[in-house]
Amino acid sequence: MSFPKPQSRNEAILQNMLGADNVLEPPQSRVEALLWEILESGGGGGGTTDYEHLNNLPQINGTELKGNRNLGLSVAGGKVSFYEEETQ
Repeated sequence: MSFPKPQSRNEAILQNMLGADNVLEPPQSRVEALLWEILESGGGGGGTTDYEHLNNLPQINGTELKGNRNLGLSVAGGKVSFYEEETQ
């Protein structure tokens, strides 16, 4: 990937996070120090690319949004209701 010449020290650090090879001077601000720390640690906090492995999955009316689900929506009398449809 090709990067334009960075216009600031912060941009140089961010570009390096994405694979650039800018020469970095020691941090001169708290923001630079934090960005530098993220760069040195190898990125963000890790994680997963598999939705099924996440914690605290969202729910609608107590129905966890996990796996292949067919959820229906009905509106009656100004009230919105969600329900799980049966799969065939």
